Amino acid sequence: KKYQYHPLRYIGEQVLLIATKPEEVEFQPQDAVDSARLAMRLALHESTQSVPTPAFPPREGSGRELVVRHIPASWGKEAALRLSKVLGVGEVQVRWILNDLDPSDWRGEAVIFFSHSDQRDDVFKAVKGLTDVHVQWEDAPNAPP
Repeated sequence: KKYQYHPLRYIGEQVLLIATKPEEVEFQPQDAVDSARLAMRLALHESTQSVPTPAFPPREGSGRELVVRHIPASWGKEAALRLSKVLGVGEVQVRWILNDLDPSDWRGEAVIFFSHSDQRDDVFKAVKGLTDVHVQWEDAPNAPP
């Protein structure tokens, strides 16, 4: 699929069969040296194959996570505490992401894992506020820009 990519750790799981818990996936900070080592292991593995590794589907969620995006920078250090109170959950870790197009625009992101999807659904239903829905589609072949 055009413009499709996989996170490095997921490629490691699929190609090198590295086991990873859903909570440890891509939401944790990554060590640059570990990422470089993994990239080298993948390159070495791929170079020894007689045929390229076939494509594989994107990672599926565990069904237990709730992803909160676009946390305003104005929340600052209080973001984790505010989310914890709004969602009625324990400790929340917020990851701050820099906007590629506007370096002054920081947005927070948090992933909260629940023991069961029903628990996640109950928390989501109880939250009052604004919800953004992202819809993505592909243009038909030969469609005008």
